[in-house]
Amino acid sequence: MKSSKAAWAALFLLGFLVGASLTTLQTGRELDRLHVQISELRGELEDKENLINLLSGKLSSQKKTMIEKITLHVILPDRSWANHQTIKETLEQDLKKILNPTLGQPIEQVKPGLIQALLHQRILPTAQGNFLIKMDWLIIAPTLECQVSARLE
Repeated sequence: MKSSKAAWAALFLLGFLVGASLTTLQTGRELDRLHVQISELRGELEDKENLINLLSGKLSSQKKTMIEKITLHVILPDRSWANHQTIKETLEQDLKKILNPTLGQPIEQVKPGLIQALLHQRILPTAQGNFLIKMDWLIIAPTLECQVSARLE
């Protein structure tokens, strides 16, 4: 009886050891599979991050440049008016009011022909008299810059 108990105990221990070994093998295979899957997912993640960075760079380079400032250069004829500077500033302010709707507009949407139509051959009244405006040149950039000549009518 003693030997049969010892045999059963030995069989039980042998079964326990075989079961534990098989469980360890199964768990090891599962861990190896998960490590491979994690490695693949990290590679995919890195590829996706590179793609996102590339697209973000393209997007930021394609952002529309807006008109942020208007600079006007008014050329008056050679006259020695006492209020020459005041007349020049008045004309600049009036012309800036005309061009003010272009502020904040994308550069691509600002039409030079429209600006020329708004300014060229326009008559602006001042305290000195009416001035005829002639547009000399126009630069459309983040700072819209324009030079006009004004002569008294």
